[in-house]
Order: sequence, then C-alpha cells, then structure tokens
Amino acid sequence: MMSHSKVKGFTLIELLIVLVLMGLALSIVLPNLQKQVDKIRFKGELQRLEHIGEYARYHTYFTNSPLVIKFNDKQILVTSEEQKDIVLRTFEFKSLTFPSKELRITPKENQPQTVSFTTPKGEQQEILL
Repeated sequence: MMSHSKVKGFTLIELLIVLVLMGLALSIVLPNLQKQVDKIRFKGELQRLEHIGEYARYHTYFTNSPLVIKFNDKQILVTSEEQKDIVLRTFEFKSLTFPSKELRITPKENQPQTVSFTTPKGEQQEILL
C-alpha cells in the first residue's frame, strides 16, 4: 500500500494560474500607469517653466541687471546680458520642445512674456513667462 504524506502546499497548476492572473492584471495596469507618469512629468515641467520666469524677474529686480533667456529645442539657458558667455542657469526638459528664441528681461520692463512650446502630443501651446 502507498502512504500519502500530509504535506500541505500549492500544486503547480494553482501556482501557474496565479502567475497568469498576475500577468493579465499587469498588462491592464502598466499602460495606464505609464500615461499617468507622462502626465505628471508634463505638469512638472510646466511648473518648472513658470518658476524660470519668476526666477528671471526676481533676479533682474533685485540685482538691477537684465537677463537673457535662450530657448533651444529641449534646453533653456539663462545668461546675463552684460556677460552673455557666462551661463547662470541651464534647464533641460524631456517632454517640452521650444523653438529657438531669446527673451530679454530688464528691471524696468519686468512684465511676463509669452513663450510657445510643443507638447509630447505635438500640440502647440503658449505660456506666460
């Protein structure tokens, strides 16, 4: 006669079913998760862009020296107008693309200016900087 051991556990079939169910759940969740990460990155870069404008306006006001903000593809350079070869700040963007443009911010004319950019979906948008 054969004796049956009283070892308790999961069978191979039960483990495979759990793995298949986990795979299905991940295939549904991961694409949505990636979309959410892209949305968060986009919103974060918009906030960063607004803060660059605030930084430039405050800097020109408190130092009484004009700044030049240079936009080039996915990069923004902030330089002093007197010493254009010295870069004060460099900002890299992953989801926003900018046309080549220069903004001059002076202490006397310290008003926000319009900047256009392209979103990851290819849409053209503008923001006050």
